[in-house]
Amino acid sequence: GARAVLVPYRPEHVSTYHAWMADPALLAATASEPLSLAEEVAAQASWAADELKCTFIVLDPAAAGVAEARHGGGEREERVA
Repeated sequence: GARAVLVPYRPEHVSTYHAWMADPALLAATASEPLSLAEEVAAQASWAADELKCTFIVLDPAAAGVAEARHGGGEREERVA
């Protein structure tokens, strides 16, 4: 939709995702354990290669840039209404 799009969790998202996951409240809300940046990079690569996992990032098309948000860096488009 116009307000949010889903894009695959790609390597370029890892540093921002890692910063979000440093928040203790977010870790508690998602029942997650803190990871080092290297562990997060490895996790993203593992999830991307796993055919049984489907991990997405929600982007604001205005903040992310219309082309990236709409095409997910070259991946298939997925949208949220």
